[in-house]
Amino acid sequence: MTDATAQRDKSTPSTPTLSGAWNDRVLRALVIGAPFAIVFFALDLGASMARGLSGSGISLWYAPVGVAIAVLLRFGIGYAPIYFLVCVIGNYFIWHQHMPSVPLLPVLVAALPVIVYSFCVWVLRTKLRIDTQLTELRSAAMFVIGVAAASALVAFGYAGLLVAADRVQESIWHSALDFWIGDVVAILSIAPFLLALIFPWGAGVLRFVRGESPHAVAGRAVRALLPRFASTAVWFAVLIPTIVFCITESESEGRAILYPCFLPLVFAAYWRGIKGASTGVFFVSASFAIFVVQSGEHAGMHDIQLFLITLCLTTLLLGSAITSVTATSENLRQLHGYYRQAITAADAVPYVLDYEQGRYTYVGENIERITGYTSREFTPRLWEERTNIVTLHGEAAGIPEADAIRRTRAGEFQTWSSEGNFLTRDGKVRWVADASVEVHGEDGKSIRSIGLIQDISRLKEAEEALRASRAVLYLFVEHTPAAVAMLDRELRYLVASKRWLLDYRLTEQDIIGKCHYDVFPEIRSNQDWLDVHQRCLRGAIEKRDEDRFVRADGTEDWLRWEVRPWYEDSGAIGGIIMFTEVITERKKAEEALRKGEERLELALNGADLGLWDLDIAGARATVNQRCAEIFGYSMETVPQDVMIWRSHVHPDDLPAVSDHMWAHVGRHCPNLDIEFRIHTRIGRPVWIQVRGKVVEWEAGGTPVRIAGTVMDITARKAADEERRAFEEQMQQTQKLESLGVLAGGIAHDFNNLLVGILGNADLALAETPSNSSLHDSLDAIVRSSERAAELCRQMLAYSGRGRFVVVPVSLNDMVEEMGHLLTVTVSRRVTLTFDPDPNLPLVQADATQLRQIIMNLITNASEAIGDSEGAIRMSTGRLVWGGDDGGQHILGGELRESQAYAYVRVTDNGVGMDNATLQRIFDPFFTTKFTGRGLGLAAVLGIVRGHRGAIRVESAVGRGTTFTVYLPALGDANAGTSDEEQTVPATRGEGVVLVVDDEESVLGIAKMMLERRGFEVLTALDGAAALRLFDERKDAIILAIVDLTMPRMAGGELIHALHEIKPGLRVVLSSGYNEQEAIAQSHGETMAGFIQKPYRTREFYRVIESALNRGGRTV
Repeated sequence: MTDATAQRDKSTPSTPTLSGAWNDRVLRALVIGAPFAIVFFALDLGASMARGLSGSGISLWYAPVGVAIAVLLRFGIGYAPIYFLVCVIGNYFIWHQHMPSVPLLPVLVAALPVIVYSFCVWVLRTKLRIDTQLTELRSAAMFVIGVAAASALVAFGYAGLLVAADRVQESIWHSALDFWIGDVVAILSIAPFLLALIFPWGAGVLRFVRGESPHAVAGRAVRALLPRFASTAVWFAVLIPTIVFCITESESEGRAILYPCFLPLVFAAYWRGIKGASTGVFFVSASFAIFVVQSGEHAGMHDIQLFLITLCLTTLLLGSAITSVTATSENLRQLHGYYRQAITAADAVPYVLDYEQGRYTYVGENIERITGYTSREFTPRLWEERTNIVTLHGEAAGIPEADAIRRTRAGEFQTWSSEGNFLTRDGKVRWVADASVEVHGEDGKSIRSIGLIQDISRLKEAEEALRASRAVLYLFVEHTPAAVAMLDRELRYLVASKRWLLDYRLTEQDIIGKCHYDVFPEIRSNQDWLDVHQRCLRGAIEKRDEDRFVRADGTEDWLRWEVRPWYEDSGAIGGIIMFTEVITERKKAEEALRKGEERLELALNGADLGLWDLDIAGARATVNQRCAEIFGYSMETVPQDVMIWRSHVHPDDLPAVSDHMWAHVGRHCPNLDIEFRIHTRIGRPVWIQVRGKVVEWEAGGTPVRIAGTVMDITARKAADEERRAFEEQMQQTQKLESLGVLAGGIAHDFNNLLVGILGNADLALAETPSNSSLHDSLDAIVRSSERAAELCRQMLAYSGRGRFVVVPVSLNDMVEEMGHLLTVTVSRRVTLTFDPDPNLPLVQADATQLRQIIMNLITNASEAIGDSEGAIRMSTGRLVWGGDDGGQHILGGELRESQAYAYVRVTDNGVGMDNATLQRIFDPFFTTKFTGRGLGLAAVLGIVRGHRGAIRVESAVGRGTTFTVYLPALGDANAGTSDEEQTVPATRGEGVVLVVDDEESVLGIAKMMLERRGFEVLTALDGAAALRLFDERKDAIILAIVDLTMPRMAGGELIHALHEIKPGLRVVLSSGYNEQEAIAQSHGETMAGFIQKPYRTREFYRVIESALNRGGRTV
């Protein structure tokens, strides 16, 4: 890995893991350390086998140390442990014959060079920060000095160890010289070659391998290197014979003859710099080490080695110096090119004016584009004649032109800068800028001027446009109707509007140019405003809707203000703009209004009245504390959304309240005055009286605001209700209450009985083969149970507690599906016809209840005809109600104007009814038939009311009767009902299910159904027992089935307690009431499902499966 690669890796944003970083380090150590160890050991082995050793076995060209120095310098001293390990191995297995028989001596001999050379490399890399490729003369010199000094320390250390061990006969100085020569020659000849040439070449190969297009990179490399290969081949053709000649002569003469090698080495240094010099030094040193220094008895060995050291030092320093000079020249050339590009990009013309010669010695080619004159035609005289200097800048600013020129020529000014008009050759006038630097002679006077001439016509045009724009801006600010002031960075007034002067009583003062704090000295003591100004000068935008301003004369104003910065063309902040509005009068009016509202609040509280204010357009309401208390809110939790307030109105009273409200808004009644019921936040019913009127209208007559009072009249209404119950409607009230009690008893008791009957029969039927004799009997029991449940639902319908499964229903499909049943219902002497509307829209309704309506109406029509021949005609249609057409009885709700309805009409030609009978046909228990119960039409009326529909009755004695049932229509006429065949889910379940019901028969059948599906079942007869079981098995229980009505603890309370113990528990609610009524009585607790009693096994399993699927479980 190269330095460039390492730098690129550091600059790449990433977040590596600790293990990833450790793997990279291990891989890097293997890639670099393994080849290093192999090469070092091989060279060490070669050095031991060579004959070029001193008498003590000292190598006079120890190549491994050169490789080690190069690796440590290039890749860091982190590889010193590898260096040390290889040295120890070499000392034990290679140099053992030259080592004393001291066990630790090989380790000490290995540690000495590793420590010294690692310290030397650390100093060179981190302290001296040399260039490891030795391209700078300083780096090369520091390298030579460092390795020479380090080699000397290692040499004396080695020599001392050998002398102390009595392994050499020479003196310590002679042995140290042998060591030093061997290391220095190897380091100077091998390390530069690796650092300057081999390692960079390896990095290039690595980039080539990692490149996106290796073929393209290889092509460019071959084209660039071919000339170098050719010239290098020629150089080697000269170097090799020269080396051979020097070696031959040195051996024959017995002394060092290396002078001829200087010529190719110096040439390589001049030709390729440090790369050429290091290459030449390496080959010359290696050749002499292999072919000459092998002979330890050579007479001129030390002379040759010392000559090689001199040759290495000279060549390396020369190559480094030449590389440094070449790089500097290239940088200067690039810098000159950059300056030339910058001047061209700036659209400027450089020039050199020689005052002694009186001419331009150099003028840029662009001068013709600016002036119309070529560089040869452009002279100082032409410039003076055709230029009108308008402005002087810099040192000459404010001085007359002639005096400025004289003083500049005299050497008083170092620079010259001016702007003026130049008359071009074609007669046009251009704005030009002249900027120059004066070059002074020995006498201090200017001898030449070096400068730039630039066309600034567009800049001047822009400045003029800016001045005009700013003038328009100042004019706009001055005459704007708002209070506006524009200030500079020193907060001096640039312009202020007339409204500003009027609002702050400054019409008698001239504030332009004055500091804002001098005009308003009281601001100096307002640290808040001082900070605001400073923040805005730094780019912030500040504003306040209300702020108190106390003037120096003691008067007080209330302000609404905004302060923002304004920017110059350069993008810098030029100052601030203030927008203000004096709202003192408004604040006084608001204060007076606040006090008035406080007095009104006191009066309302004394009268126990709540106050409300409705914003019609925003659909938001504002109330006082008493009004919030009536609805069960505090002032902290009171809502503003009108729809929330509307939801508190009792559903039965909501139509009348809405009609009365719109009648007042539509100006049909002068005041709003109505009494109605509400449910408070906690569900408590309350009677209230609301009075008010529209207090604000738009110009077009549209109401904007309604305000009024509200009073809690629950106590009064209770008294009125009690009086009416005893005096006016006692009998009717008792009858209705009895019916409600009866319906509730039936819903709870009879449905509980039916659960056992229907459930057991259904389970037995499921296990009885269809060809069994018991199958038909069991099926008859199931059908009878279902008819009993249907009778119960009919009785509940009048009280509004019938079961409603609301889906989109087609009246046409329903009547056609009931065709056979209707045919057998009527008398054989009665003709039944059906005329459907093919475009009839759907209705949102409960299909079972609609069938009950149709069956009751058809039965009544048939009984009205009796034994006579007659006809019953059924028809369907669509109607958009436009108002009552009179003469008919509309019962069971009202038809809204412009509302689309789908209707079913049943007409007979029976005996008809008189007016007295018509008034009572929907009363409970009223019947004209001997065997009648008087609940059929009462149930019809309850069902229609529950569907927000209406019934129209037309009848006359002897002319027959027509019943028309209207139901709100849906938009899509093509969707069908969902009466798909229901099947019993076959998937088995697991887990514990808790069943709570006050009827043992219900518990038994539910347990049997669940156990047949694989569940473990826990049962409880009341809430207390259920909580005890749940507390013991709460972790295992996955579902609870809870009855709504139980002694000691109702179903809603039990569900709440279960959720308190185990949040998220899935609960299925069971009741004889419909789902809406049951949920209302459960206090809004979260449930996973609902099942109405009585139920069959398939319906039971489907509800259980749906409840568990909500939590990811299946049955």
